[in-house]
Amino acid sequence: ILVMGIFSCQDPNAPTTEYTVTVSGIAINKSNAAQDSVVVTLDNPFRRDTTKTDGSFSYSFTSSEKNEITASFKFSHINLSFRDTILTRTYSATKKSITFGEVTLTGVTSAQDSVPPTKASNHAGIVAFVSSSFQTISIRGAGGNDATNLTFEVRDSLGTPVDEKNKVTVSFKLLTKPDNLVELNHATAITSSNGQVVVQMSSGDKAGIAQVQASFTAKRAVDTTKIDTIRSQIVSVTIAGGLPVASRFTIGSAKVNIPGLIKFNLRNMISAVVGDTFGNPVQQGTLVYFSTTGGIILPFSKTAEDGTVSVDLITGNPIPSSGIAVITAQVGTPGAMSTGAITSGTVDESIIIKGLRGKTKSTAKDAVKNSRLAKTTSTFTKTINVLFTGAPRITSNDSTFFVPPLGTKQIQFTVDDINGNPMSEGTSIKVTGIGLDTTGAVLTGNLDNTLKDTYDKSYTKFNISIADKRTKNISANVPITINVEVSGDNGNIKKSFTGVLSSGVSGDSGKVGSI
Repeated sequence: ILVMGIFSCQDPNAPTTEYTVTVSGIAINKSNAAQDSVVVTLDNPFRRDTTKTDGSFSYSFTSSEKNEITASFKFSHINLSFRDTILTRTYSATKKSITFGEVTLTGVTSAQDSVPPTKASNHAGIVAFVSSSFQTISIRGAGGNDATNLTFEVRDSLGTPVDEKNKVTVSFKLLTKPDNLVELNHATAITSSNGQVVVQMSSGDKAGIAQVQASFTAKRAVDTTKIDTIRSQIVSVTIAGGLPVASRFTIGSAKVNIPGLIKFNLRNMISAVVGDTFGNPVQQGTLVYFSTTGGIILPFSKTAEDGTVSVDLITGNPIPSSGIAVITAQVGTPGAMSTGAITSGTVDESIIIKGLRGKTKSTAKDAVKNSRLAKTTSTFTKTINVLFTGAPRITSNDSTFFVPPLGTKQIQFTVDDINGNPMSEGTSIKVTGIGLDTTGAVLTGNLDNTLKDTYDKSYTKFNISIADKRTKNISANVPITINVEVSGDNGNIKKSFTGVLSSGVSGDSGKVGSI
């Protein structure tokens, strides 16, 4: 039954011999201007044709398929000024002709869509820069875009792009370049039917500015025995984003002290800045790997355009020893990082070979062996400490005290956690007295404190002074209470210190008055 079903789907009248299928059409833009240099590719069987100056294309192929076949056709412009377009058509033994008619391509920029149909031009008069595929490219082998296509257009004196009849040969020259590895893929090119030429510039091993100028020669209109050289504006391309180096690698933390011993799932941003040997940001997308000895941290992230990267450190287990979590950031070449592991000395051939344009794969591999790039794949790390602090505690050797008559008493106290570390940023530590008045005792010193973000243990020590300023009742023992109140993200706590303003009279003989 299955076999019968299969044969029932076939056309019994279809021939078993080969037949020829023809394909034709015209490529245009949205303004109905014919587009040459459009590659039309059939996937199966593989066929390819490039549109002519009038935008037309035509080719044929043979097939012996009995059933109707759906074929996919891809339209791609050589200089990437139009977006790829994919269309499907069917053919069979009874439908041997595929006619597309006009295929409208969408420009990468609106300017390409609005180019009017080509009109006849006069002799070439000027050459203008049109566009570049990338204004900034990376250093060769850094894993980013290390080449850019520069498009120039030759026009007549009225600004009309030169046509096929008035085509010229345009020369390209590198005026300045960071090193001798910066190169152009060809020295000359002949203008297309719309007057355009494209040259590709590839980067070298150094950052800097590369400048390109296009030119052509033309006879003078008034004196054809004289020849002028017509030059374009100078086009500058920035080359940056090299491999990361340890001297340009920095790690930092939004806060260095967080209440991580008592609060879980707190998030603290860890950031890194990665630069190349020239002081420029590394290539966007460079991976940085992170690890921690306390809590957890996102394992990796990719650098932004400015070479920065950030991940969250999340409080939780394991509790770091002595409350100090060590955060480590590690970076290497894009090749070492792209494998998912940080391995010193690893070379990603796909990235390095990408930078060796114009060479076969085997030639590129040989070049890698002697390339400086193969020596720059070491990884390096930076660390930073983040303090996980706990609940506050208040301690002092002066929990009880007495102030000598008309004298002064110094009281020291400590506010820290179980590891002796200071409280987190914003913690308030206030000292107040009960039973004091302006004619009695006066408190001075660290009475009102707000902590900054720090792990410095000197910020756990505080001092106050109690001075006996009585003008009456000097012979009485006056009880006083000192309160220390701590409040903040680490928690709240209060401790009281008790003491007396001891008795005595002005001009005391020094003899014992009471015990």
